[in-house]
Amino acid sequence: MLIFWIIATVLIGVALAFVLPPLLMKNDSSSEIDRNALNVTIYRERLAELEQENLTPAQRAHTERELEKTLAQEVLVETTVTATTKSPYIAIIVAIILPLATISGYSFLGDSEFITRNTEKNQESLNLVEITQKLVERHDARLLTELAEILAVTHDNQWTGHPAILLETALNIDPEQQKALWLAGFAAAQMANYSVAIERWQQVLALLSPEEIEARAALTAQIAKARGLLQETNPTLSEATAIPTTTAAPVQITVHVQVDPTLQAQVMPGDIVFIYARATQGNPMPLAIVKQSALANYPRL
Repeated sequence: MLIFWIIATVLIGVALAFVLPPLLMKNDSSSEIDRNALNVTIYRERLAELEQENLTPAQRAHTERELEKTLAQEVLVETTVTATTKSPYIAIIVAIILPLATISGYSFLGDSEFITRNTEKNQESLNLVEITQKLVERHDARLLTELAEILAVTHDNQWTGHPAILLETALNIDPEQQKALWLAGFAAAQMANYSVAIERWQQVLALLSPEEIEARAALTAQIAKARGLLQETNPTLSEATAIPTTTAAPVQITVHVQVDPTLQAQVMPGDIVFIYARATQGNPMPLAIVKQSALANYPRL
């Protein structure tokens, strides 16, 4: 126990060494940094770098997902940071409060029963609620949609639950957000609510331009599939969801994915690869997404 308190004292001293000097240094000028703009710039630069790197489609897709996840988290940080001025009184207060707060925090948070009551799952739910509330306040339907996609893809493409709520929230902000409509259709289909899925996809179909042939074909195929499932569960409703245009044949894509031999040594147990397809032109919404183990023998899709 004595060793613990010695280590704790050293760590508190190190923390004060970082915190106190800025409070004691005089700084007459103040500066503001738009962190959101900086994060977006870094995100775009990183995407540009990915284009120059020799990555496989699977690696690039995984890296892009990680970048989007980081951007969605960083965009919630306060957008302005103002430099502080010389204040010895604040430094004295910090020097007193920091050790006391550290000891009190350990006494409270270090209790095993408290940690058990506050499980990781509950903490993640609270964080998600906070992020959602802040994105709603920003009226940012696009980021809500991106967050929903990240949650679903990282949970075996499960669009029900939190992803579905995020998508509906995004559509309340922007009813014509094409990606949100597209993904909300998948969420409704997973809940066997095929009439709603068809309605969502028909809305996207109406928003697409005639030149977006591949996206229109994929949507038409999804609507036809949903109509077939709706016919099986409720024949009377399927007639009301008929598509006014000619139904195209379902689009099928067969691909074979293989990890580059030069990267085999870097693949570790538990690594995941996300494989997704997008139209070469037009709407950037994914046409299909598959999550696979990096060590698995990839099936033909």
